[in-house]
Amino acid sequence: TPPAAWRSSAARARRAVSRPPRRVGPAFTLIGVASTETEGGSERTGILAAPNGDVLLAVAGDRVPGGYRVAAVDASSVTLVDGAGARHRLDLP
Repeated sequence: TPPAAWRSSAARARRAVSRPPRRVGPAFTLIGVASTETEGGSERTGILAAPNGDVLLAVAGDRVPGGYRVAAVDASSVTLVDGAGARHRLDLP
């Protein structure tokens, strides 16, 4: 029989493995990008779905829930920046 310390370490390892991974970063899903032609060129708007079902329209410079700022909206992605300055890219599926 293995020592008690080994048994408890193995039990902790099993519990750690059985937990689902924690999501890191924004909980939004990019569901679309719209483009509007303006005198200064085109302006893109990211269409984001929140986990609660809300749909958000966001352009570069906007703030969205969770403390994120929209840094860029491209043809197929949106880049969000969190309060610590980390960048999070959301791509269209």
